[in-house]
Amino acid sequence: RLRRARRLFLGVAIVTSANGEGQMAAILDLFKHAGEKLKFPKIRLAVVRSHQTGGDLSSPIDKHTIYRLSPSRHTNYQGWIRLTSEEYHSDTGRSFFGSISPDGLFVPSKDFRRSDHPGLMGALRKLATDPGKTAAEFGRLLGRCCFCNLHLEDERSTAMGYGPICSKKWGLPWGDKAVDLTATPQAV
Repeated sequence: RLRRARRLFLGVAIVTSANGEGQMAAILDLFKHAGEKLKFPKIRLAVVRSHQTGGDLSSPIDKHTIYRLSPSRHTNYQGWIRLTSEEYHSDTGRSFFGSISPDGLFVPSKDFRRSDHPGLMGALRKLATDPGKTAAEFGRLLGRCCFCNLHLEDERSTAMGYGPICSKKWGLPWGDKAVDLTATPQAV
C-alpha cells in the first residue's frame, strides 16, 4: 500500500476506470482460465515501433516491439500479472514495465515512462476489451500465436491469431464464426 500511495504522490498514473474498477480485469480472467491448464501462461503484444528507434524495418517483427504478460511467480505478488519485454538480456534479464494487480489496475514500475513506450497502454486496453480480436491481429501481423509463440500454418489459425489448442486453454472461440481472411491487420 505504501509503495502504491508513494507512486500516486509522485504523479505516476495508475489506470482505473470511472467507477473505480480496474480496466484490466479481463486480462486477469484470461490468465485465471489459462492457469488451470498451463503451468506458465504468457501473452505477447505487438506495438508498432516509433520512427525514432531506427533500425532495419524489413520484416514485420522488426517494425514492432513485443511485450510479454505473464503471472508473477513471486510469493508476495500472487495473482499479479507482470508486463516485461519479450527480449531477454543476459546481464539484466527482461525489462520490467509494471504489473496488473489482482484488482485489475495497471501499476507501472518506478522507471516506466509512457513516452518511451507509445501505444503500450492502448494495446493493454485493447487486449482487456477484446482479447480474441487482439490475438487475431497479432497472429496476422507476425504469423505467430500470441500465446504459445508457435508459427501459425493453418489458414484458419492465422486468421484467428491462435490455434484450436490455445483456444481451449485460454477459453477463446475458435472456428465458430466466419473469419474475413482478406481483412488487413492493424497494429495493436
